Formats: sequence, C-alpha cells, structure tokens
Amino acid sequence: MGKNNLDYVRGSAINFLYSFIPLDHTGFSKDVYDKRDKQLKELKHIYQRINENITFKHFRIIVYNAIVRKYNETPYHMLNRLIMASNRNEAISGDVSDEVAAKKVDAITVNGKESIWKTIKKIVDWIIGIIDKLGGNQNPNVYAPKNRDWQYENRPKIQLENGAGIQESSSSLLPLLLLGSAGFLMMKKSTPKPKTRTKN
Repeated sequence: MGKNNLDYVRGSAINFLYSFIPLDHTGFSKDVYDKRDKQLKELKHIYQRINENITFKHFRIIVYNAIVRKYNETPYHMLNRLIMASNRNEAISGDVSDEVAAKKVDAITVNGKESIWKTIKKIVDWIIGIIDKLGGNQNPNVYAPKNRDWQYENRPKIQLENGAGIQESSSSLLPLLLLGSAGFLMMKKSTPKPKTRTKN
C-alpha cells in the first residue's frame, strides 16, 4: 500500500473520535466504551496494513492532527463539548432533563456550522466506498460516533476536573500531542505569505 493511504486515514479521522478517550477514564456509557475499543482495534488493523515506517503512537498523532486541522479543535475539546451537553452529574450541569440534554447533543456543530452528526454520517458513507484503500476491516457504521451514544440512558455521569472533562495529560500521547498542536499553531501563525515580484 502506498503513502497516499495516509490521506484516507486523515479523511476518516473524526470517525475515530472515541479512540482518544483515555482507558482509565470512567463515567461514559457502555456504548461509548464499546465503540472506543472497536475504534482502537480498527486503527491498529489499518496501521498494520499501511506500509509506513512509523510507530502506532505516531500513527495516532496523524489522526489527532487531522481532526485539529479540519475542525480547528482537538479531539479532547470535541469530546468535552459532548460531555458538557449531556453530563448527568447534577453538581456540574444542574438538573437537566433527558429531553433538554438530547437537544443540546443534537445541536452540536463542527466549525460552528454543520451538525457534527451530519458530518460524521458523510464521512461514514465515504469510508464505505474506500474501505479497501483505507485498509479497514470493519463496517464504519459499527464504531461511528452517534448522537444516541450521549442521550437518555447513555448520558455520561462524569466528575469534571478543574472545570474540564477529559484532560490531555490523562493520555500517554501527551508529549507528542503537545508537539503536534504547538507545531500546528506555529505553522498557522508563522507561515510566510508568498512574495510577489515587482516590475522594474
């Protein structure tokens, strides 16, 4: 498989959102944990099929950075928005009804525009058409993030730490994630504009 296969990985990155939930983090629904495990299993399968001289940790950084570049937020920030919309912990979110929480989850967008669930549905449909090129082994619908993962009986009950949900420091990827994020921000800020030649 050629190097261009990483482009398919980057294009499908948001469908592996739950893979960034730390293994030691508690409070999510069984559906979310099951999908996290399936996403990690699928990522490992894709990694093994792609002919690239990189570690699995670096491979996951590629997925992480693809989300940052396309949606202008980290996977952790995206997950924390879902937590804040659906959290059943009354000490954090108050006595929010299931109906109100479900509407908040449905209303979450990416880039402040399109529904995150509509975006993921488009990605899933796209993956189905290129699954061989991606190197996938599972139907992406099986592990795709869905709004129902956060609604009604699946609402999480999470005690937030220092006013935040999932911390990047909880992940063994932290050093590389910080490097990747910093590099991305520096690139956005410092990339020089092409010079134009002036006519004599």
